[in-house]
Amino acid sequence: MEIRQVPASPFATAAPVNFDNLTSAIGVSLYVSDGLTLTLPTLTTFAANLGVVAGHSWNWRATGTGSALELPALTSITGPLNHTTF
Repeated sequence: MEIRQVPASPFATAAPVNFDNLTSAIGVSLYVSDGLTLTLPTLTTFAANLGVVAGHSWNWRATGTGSALELPALTSITGPLNHTTF
């Protein structure tokens, strides 16, 4: 399964979401807060935005005590990394 950046349509939910089969992501930002953990156990590749939206930058952020972003299988990040935060 693959997830791609969708212009002007952020994906946000407080309900449980199963990404157990997600192996590839393209140009998406990941935000975790309020002590929650986002685990993407099968995500192996990430491709930075390759011009889908001009000027878009992606960010991965876990803020707040106990918040975590876990990507245990990630082996590859490709594409432009300028103006990006981890």
